[in-house]
Amino acid sequence: MNQFTARYKKLSSADLLKIIDSPADYQPEAIEAADDEFIARQLTDDELFAAREENENLRQESLLKSAKTKAWENKAQDLAHTIADTLNPIQSEKLSTPKAILWVSILMIMLFLYQLYSQFGLLKYMLTYDAAQWNFAMVMYFFRPLIVMPVAAILFVLREKYGWVLLSGYLIYLAFNTMALLYFALKHPFEPGGRISQLLPSAPSSLFGWAIFNAGCLYFMFKKDVREIYTVSPKNIVIAAGFGVLLTLSSMVG
Repeated sequence: MNQFTARYKKLSSADLLKIIDSPADYQPEAIEAADDEFIARQLTDDELFAAREENENLRQESLLKSAKTKAWENKAQDLAHTIADTLNPIQSEKLSTPKAILWVSILMIMLFLYQLYSQFGLLKYMLTYDAAQWNFAMVMYFFRPLIVMPVAAILFVLREKYGWVLLSGYLIYLAFNTMALLYFALKHPFEPGGRISQLLPSAPSSLFGWAIFNAGCLYFMFKKDVREIYTVSPKNIVIAAGFGVLLTLSSMVG
């Protein structure tokens, strides 16, 4: 008796067709059992068409998944080559836009690591002590630099359109935040050790430097060749601006 007969009676017609249509992948006994079971079912033309259509849909899904996996592999390889070229100490050509994109992403990741290091004590306290109270303001305090920034940087370096949107929005938020700090610092004398020094992250001179850096990043993000790489549309620009405004407004809560 064929060892596959009883097992194949439980298979769907589509699964039987997979076996019949791929004789090189199965034992002769398996093909014979699939043929016998398929004939015994006496499928109508509509049932046969439905079974073949199901297999074709599955095949297309498999091809699509393979194509997506290959695309991600190609992105990873391109990124590795770009990193190697960018970090090469001998640069014979002007910094290209792809390399500049990589450097901006690296700077954002470094900024994220700095933020994580500087906020680690408070974050540990909030996560481990029962007395710690989470509210919207506290969640957003950690969400902006520790979630939005690294996600934006990673998507940006992978050339994802919403990486550009998130990072641009985050830089817009930083611009608003820096201008507010500058205004506050210029309106009130900065005295080391005084109350103002506890509110501001640094002296006005350092804030000016940070403002210039932030403005340079924003200028780069909105350059035509960068927007073309990410196929940025006017709608995407509006979304980025809106996201930046939302992040700014969230910093005013609490």
